[in-house]
Amino acid sequence: SQVKIDMPMLDIFSANHPVSQSLAAFRSSFGGTAVMKLKIKSKSLDAFMMADNLKKLHSFTQRLEHEKYISTTASIADVVVMINGKLHGDDKHFRIPDSDEAIEQLVSTFDVDQVSGLVNSDFDEATINLRIYLFGQDKAAVLQKRIKSLFRKSFDNDFMLSIDFRYDSHFSALRTVFSEGVMSISGCLALIFLMFCLQFVNIRSGLLAVFANLFSVVLLLAFMSLCGFA
Repeated sequence: SQVKIDMPMLDIFSANHPVSQSLAAFRSSFGGTAVMKLKIKSKSLDAFMMADNLKKLHSFTQRLEHEKYISTTASIADVVVMINGKLHGDDKHFRIPDSDEAIEQLVSTFDVDQVSGLVNSDFDEATINLRIYLFGQDKAAVLQKRIKSLFRKSFDNDFMLSIDFRYDSHFSALRTVFSEGVMSISGCLALIFLMFCLQFVNIRSGLLAVFANLFSVVLLLAFMSLCGFA
């Protein structure tokens, strides 16, 4: 048999705990603690060299930035907006150009390899990198459902969306440590029970020994709660 534990590890800390406060400071300074990648695939080649599609992409990313748990977004549309504004040297040109020809001229100004993480070489698949701050599969599922809803409002059926989201490695490590800790405690309690049962030839003695050790665990949890753990 296997014991599998999946829980938002950092949610165990209360809002006023130093860990929660440090995370809040990190989010405000760096935008989040995890990355979600959205891949938008078009049926047409060079779809994301067309002004209309880039405007849709830019509008979609702006909507995403207003969603809960999302702090920042990055896409090829942002690159085009930045280059267009820098080339013209005024604020009103920090936008997607109106013509496909203007887009093509802008694209020719930068190395495609430098933006390979945002668009493929055929310009028919764009990637949006989201910096997010959430913990727990339930929140992730709600966010992904909301993203899909916004996508359908922004793009027609010629475009397909796929979402790639994995917890950062240190979150996985925390879950692994917690799981192994639970397994170790369970194993120790089982071993204590067997040792007392064999020594005293009495199941009641084994149960009393387990209860004494469980009482210590409860006291430890109570102390952790007083120290600020939720």
